[in-house]
Amino acid sequence: MALEGKLSDFNLAEILQLISSQQKSGYLRLEATRSMVFIFDKGNLVGTRDRRTDARDPL
Repeated sequence: MALEGKLSDFNLAEILQLISSQQKSGYLRLEATRSMVFIFDKGNLVGTRDRRTDARDPL
């Protein structure tokens, strides 16, 4: 499934649903006033921060 457009056309819930339904693994890093990292394994959200840094969990 291919998507076209800007990431800003989707809200966060839609992006997370897509990752889940496509059973993707990896991480999604969002930069805003705070950095947020979502870690996925086969579509399941397994973590919410990048353990490579000392930053607090933004969620």
